[in-house]
Amino acid sequence: MRLFSLTEKQFTALADLCEAVVPGSRATGPAVYVDSLVADAPEPRRAAVVAAIEEVAAARAGGVPYEELASRPAFQMLRALAIEAYYGDFRRPGYDGPSGWDATGFGAAPIVAMSKQDWSFLACHREAG
Repeated sequence: MRLFSLTEKQFTALADLCEAVVPGSRATGPAVYVDSLVADAPEPRRAAVVAAIEEVAAARAGGVPYEELASRPAFQMLRALAIEAYYGDFRRPGYDGPSGWDATGFGAAPIVAMSKQDWSFLACHREAG
């Protein structure tokens, strides 16, 4: 898988955080969403996300549990992005398993069943084309 904004180490730290925040979300690819989202973000936004990942990763490497990180702005930003990806029904390219909407039952609503998410604005889906 190609990364657009993050290093492998940053991506892994983010994927671990996403899974801790939204258990079961790893398969859908919330870290892929964040990496792709910030690829086209203005530099200050991209830098803020990368700095947040680095801060949380350093704290975790030092043995700080997620519960103690929850009040930090860096963690809160990453948590919001993880939730946005999963509950926004993002699916990484090539993944055809259950999405966040499927897991929560939201996808069963008739109006939702008629809709299809368009993620083509994200780098990962533009490239997967």
